[in-house]
Amino acid sequence: MTRSLSVIAAVLLTVSAYAQSGDGQVTPTTNLTVTTLGGTANTISLFSGKKTIANSAIFQNGGNIGIGTTTPSSLLTVNGTIQSLAGGFTFPDKSVQSTAGLAAVSHDGNFNGAGTAASPLTLAVPLTLPTPPYTENGLVATSNGGTALYATDISQYGTGVSGSVNDGYGVTGGAGSDYGIGVGGFANGQYGIGVYGWEQQTGGVAVYGFGYSGYAWAGWFEGDVNVTGNVSKSGGSFKIDDPVDPANKYLYHSFVESPDMKDMYDGTITTDAAGDATIRLPHWFQALNSTFRYQLTPIGQFAQAIIATEVQNNQFTIKTDKPYVKVSWQVTGTRQDAWAKAHRIPVEVDKPEDERGYYIHPELFGEGREKSIMAAHRPNDFRPGALPPRR
Repeated sequence: MTRSLSVIAAVLLTVSAYAQSGDGQVTPTTNLTVTTLGGTANTISLFSGKKTIANSAIFQNGGNIGIGTTTPSSLLTVNGTIQSLAGGFTFPDKSVQSTAGLAAVSHDGNFNGAGTAASPLTLAVPLTLPTPPYTENGLVATSNGGTALYATDISQYGTGVSGSVNDGYGVTGGAGSDYGIGVGGFANGQYGIGVYGWEQQTGGVAVYGFGYSGYAWAGWFEGDVNVTGNVSKSGGSFKIDDPVDPANKYLYHSFVESPDMKDMYDGTITTDAAGDATIRLPHWFQALNSTFRYQLTPIGQFAQAIIATEVQNNQFTIKTDKPYVKVSWQVTGTRQDAWAKAHRIPVEVDKPEDERGYYIHPELFGEGREKSIMAAHRPNDFRPGALPPRR
């Protein structure tokens, strides 16, 4: 029988412990022999027992230190979890992080990556954030004096922010301070649009504003407003600084209403020695108008005035029974241009079936906002306890 004999080399270390006396002299007090069976190069050793030294989990590779790894790639590389019991972590900008901002990063298929160094978290295009049913907010951005959410497009015809929805709000904004702005739009191009809304279905609304009370305006436009379609309103007026006391008063005047698309023209003229006068109208008068109505009033003396000839070739004549009579005249016409013919305003119509029992101004008939016309189409926004519409 052949037996093999393994010889294990042991290194004996003599460790001396020293003490310092009161006079500053250092003297040895104890000699301790420590045994090691050999170590691994670049591994920092530790006492595995009172008299033995073994490899630790700390490894040095050049200037890098590794814990739990023999291939550190930075000044300190840890293969495992780092725990801070107190104090947190200090970063190069001198900031201290004592709590984790996120316990975990979870994502669906619209986020690429796992949120790790090896698989950084990026965004898919387009990005979709699915929100559970009846969840109030799918994405929340907050700011203190800055911009919570900013989007821009640098192309000629792009869109910074776009929203669409089946039943709800595509884009909504709220302002909690006195001078806050819920949703702001800005355009500085020649044909740029700050805020753009469109609707493709009958009864839909591209842009809706709701003023709840007092000076809570549904819309405020500072500057010129261009409307290419019809304007329906419950009333109308101009409002200006009172010319007599502009610093302290406003002056209002109401619009003149008519069931027809009326245009009005007026002026004064003085008849000649024969009592005749010709009133010349703009060259487009008859192209724009039809169904003329006239009114004449003599000024400064009792006289009779009549329409001698009605409008022909964009003019008409008057005659007075006396010479040199000053006459105030007025003529109206009903529009007959292409747009007016295609969009005649019906004077009285029945309400659609789904709007019956609802009112443009329910408060004037003893009803609440839940009986408004908009509530007929969006009842959830105007039900009791949900006013004003949710934001």
